[in-house]
Amino acid sequence: MPQRDNIEVGLSFNPDTSKAKAALNELKNQLSNLYVNTSTVQHGVVDLGLEHALDVAKQLRSVLEEATNKDTGKLNLTNFTRGLDKAGLSLKECNIELSKIGGNDAMNNLAKQIMSSSEEVEILNGSFKKFFQGLKNTAMWTLQSNAIHAVEGALSNAYSYAERLNKSLTDIRIVTGYSADKMADFAVQANKAAKALSATTNEYVKGSLIYYQAGLSDEEVIERTNTTVKMAQTSGEAVEDISSYMTAIWNNFADGSKQVEYYADVISYLGAKTAASNAQIAEGMQSFAAIASTVGLSYEYAAAALTTVIDKTQQSASTVGNAFKTIFSRLESLKLGETLEDGVDLNKYSVALEKVGVQVLDVNGDLKDMNTVLDDLSKHWNTLTKAQQVALAETVGGVRQYSNLISLMENYDYFKDLANSAENSTGYLQDQADIYAESWEGAHNRVQAAWETVYKQILNDK
Repeated sequence: MPQRDNIEVGLSFNPDTSKAKAALNELKNQLSNLYVNTSTVQHGVVDLGLEHALDVAKQLRSVLEEATNKDTGKLNLTNFTRGLDKAGLSLKECNIELSKIGGNDAMNNLAKQIMSSSEEVEILNGSFKKFFQGLKNTAMWTLQSNAIHAVEGALSNAYSYAERLNKSLTDIRIVTGYSADKMADFAVQANKAAKALSATTNEYVKGSLIYYQAGLSDEEVIERTNTTVKMAQTSGEAVEDISSYMTAIWNNFADGSKQVEYYADVISYLGAKTAASNAQIAEGMQSFAAIASTVGLSYEYAAAALTTVIDKTQQSASTVGNAFKTIFSRLESLKLGETLEDGVDLNKYSVALEKVGVQVLDVNGDLKDMNTVLDDLSKHWNTLTKAQQVALAETVGGVRQYSNLISLMENYDYFKDLANSAENSTGYLQDQADIYAESWEGAHNRVQAAWETVYKQILNDK
């Protein structure tokens, strides 16, 4: 089929009679060029259906030309009607055939202009009554056809929405044991929340699933889902992925001292201020959140350390996250009295750090938290030679991951600034969400969520 962007037909009448002649001439020229332009696209090869449509356009051009007064530029309706009859054409057929080549809107406009402008046409005898009725029938056929297609589209969208939503709600019912009525109430609440968050209902329900799977209460699910949806929007990631990342973070760092959204605020702030994205930081944190909290690395330190190394080395989030997991796991293993695979034990580890003035054990002989160890190590780092730095980093971080520890130490001032600033990032995610809500995508999602309210009225499980 030829490309339609080369064969649009412009059929137009201007109610200003002084411009009628020019408008008709332009119309005729467009119809004359239509067949040539279309044939050129396919190098002279046109399928039968399209060829018939082109013939109709060509005949319409001829009828218009013969029915137009060359001196006044006015269209003689009697001659135009006779010309259509003689050619064996009807307005409805013209409308159908021109729709195949992009001209149905133009044909409708032609009918509208003729119907609305008595100055533009010469009405002779009783011809107008017949012609007017034909135009009305054509317009009615077009309106009915468009209405049917619109209803079909709405029903199709409603069914697809209901099908997807039903699956998500069923998944939640399976893990919670909730009744169908309770899920129906949740769907209503999810739709309202989605509109408020500039999201879609299905997106919101999918985001809540992982939190129901974790056995959280309805209030906790709503709180975490709201945060997750906002973070997904501002990061461009899927809601399901953000749910997974944030679950690991909340499970290991959230102790009730801060609102759950604070942990997303920190990530949003760090992502905005560095070359690391929100999604990268969240993904990397998922890799070592559990061990970080175990060895006494605060959430702000963990997030800022990860962001610093991603920013400065441009390694992937998973690479840096797994590197930190290995580095901090070494300390936990030493705490448990194990000897590491490279032969390092707690004594060797402690001695190596003590040589540069860093005490890893407190007065009770217990390992200090990792925040303190890193801060103390950074104070002495620049007093070491390169060889000493590498040797110490290998002992602390391991032979496979020591380079990431070196990167953190060499950018420690930058890291500390990020960690300190992150502590004051409350509300940062909401600021970004407000900006997103003003975007075209945010407005589109609100409209979609509003339509989903209508869809719910059209279809239900029964």
